[in-house]
Amino acid sequence: QVAILATLVAFSSGSTTFSDGEALRLTVNGSKLLDPAGSEIHLTGMNFVPSHWHEGDGADLVEHLPGANVVRLIGVYWGDTLDGVNNKDECMTDKPPHYFDDSCFTKLDEMITDATDAGLWVILTARGQVAAGQYYASDPMRDVFNNSTLASMMNAMWSHVAEHYAGWDNIAAYEILSEPRDKDATAEQVRDFYSGGCASTQATDPRTLCMASGVARVYRAARRRTLDFSSLSRSI
Repeated sequence: QVAILATLVAFSSGSTTFSDGEALRLTVNGSKLLDPAGSEIHLTGMNFVPSHWHEGDGADLVEHLPGANVVRLIGVYWGDTLDGVNNKDECMTDKPPHYFDDSCFTKLDEMITDATDAGLWVILTARGQVAAGQYYASDPMRDVFNNSTLASMMNAMWSHVAEHYAGWDNIAAYEILSEPRDKDATAEQVRDFYSGGCASTQATDPRTLCMASGVARVYRAARRRTLDFSSLSRSI
């Protein structure tokens, strides 16, 4: 199933000038997404998840889906384990300073290499059912929109992960948290969380775009219009 991915929050300068040795990155110029050569690019591809990934999937995608140029890698499982469920892919820990199980890098590195070796861009995505608000009605303090300590922990995780991949080619964006679920979160809470997450990736990998997704599906259009990132970013 093809996923068209286009909701980005861009903190980069928009420059398309790359120095020798710099990792290849996308940039934003106004409403356009640009490749490293400065040409407009439209991202088209599929989701990859660790539990269904096989070596060579990147090359297979390019072969069987002409025009594919991106993989949305939903692989940073952080606060994703539901009550009574054993999630072997969970990367969240309670250990500072990063609150991230570095063993997760093994599979992520393999999947990213598989995709980029095939010439694909990679959007690295965090998924966290509980962190995103699965229990918002009964226990809202378990999600990042209501619990500032948890949000700070996730920001620390993203700084760590972005630093790890700062030198890797073809990282298109960091998607801070897919599928937000707390339908009672205010516009300010949503804006503050995603702004904090994007600032965290920028702290260690300032040239890579940040992606805020899922908001359009969860929050009403009228409410969504108040999610103003303009003081920090440009959106496309």
